[in-house]
Amino acid sequence: MSEIGVIKKAIARTNSVDIGKAMSLGMKISAGYIALGTAIDTGSKINEHQQVKHQRRADLKALKKQQKDQMNYRKNPRKALSNQLGQMPLDLFNQRIGHTNMGNSKYTR
Repeated sequence: MSEIGVIKKAIARTNSVDIGKAMSLGMKISAGYIALGTAIDTGSKINEHQQVKHQRRADLKALKKQQKDQMNYRKNPRKALSNQLGQMPLDLFNQRIGHTNMGNSKYTR
């Protein structure tokens, strides 16, 4: 090799080393910020995914309970209405005569 080629390579190497050190520090800092931002975003997405998963599970559980209640009502409607049978005549009485509205002017003429 000629002496000129060796000198050019040496100059290029020293310039690139100085620039490389400065760039590597800046790139390390920016890469650290990017990694930190990515970790925070990933954590929030995982949290959102878990919340959606729990909500779906709760909705499915409520739907199954509703279907089970409807099936039990269809199987034995008398048992489902047994608590309401005693209240039914009183409700009819109140609707027909207006027990709560007896002193009301619209019923007295």
